[in-house]
Amino acid sequence: MKKLNILILFLISLSLANALILEDLSYLKEQKIAGSFTQIKKIQGFDNELISKGKFKLENKTLFYHILSPINQQLKMSEEGVFALENNVWIKQSKDYDRSLFLDIIELDFDKLQKSFKITPKGDTRAWSIELEPLNLVLQKIFTRIEIHGSKRVEKVILLEKNGDLTQNIFSD
Repeated sequence: MKKLNILILFLISLSLANALILEDLSYLKEQKIAGSFTQIKKIQGFDNELISKGKFKLENKTLFYHILSPINQQLKMSEEGVFALENNVWIKQSKDYDRSLFLDIIELDFDKLQKSFKITPKGDTRAWSIELEPLNLVLQKIFTRIEIHGSKRVEKVILLEKNGDLTQNIFSD
């Protein structure tokens, strides 16, 4: 019985430690989110990676992506959808878009993310990672997991897709 009590206390302390890590990262929500990005896409069956680079900023619940290479394209993602700038007009690109998922990941909105993912935090505020494992069937058909890594800010988001594709988004100042 004593061993069982020790095990229960240990498991409770682990879950409290995880909750403290998520709580400790709340300062990230207050930061200005803008900088440069590099996206590396590895597609199953292809030897070469697809690499794009550009600038981004998150402003008023809208993520702006300005891809500078290999093409010049401006995108914005919001709860209304994904839009591309064409002839100075924002044109909606996708009707099958989870209106908040990507923004919830970028903003680290754990309250919303925990509805769709099992959240596993690791590390401390100096070097942390968060693994998101899909809970619902729709997301399980798309992702095996999503990893978010950082220190003073989100530095990398990795999407591991069910089909074997992998997308890395690396963010810098």
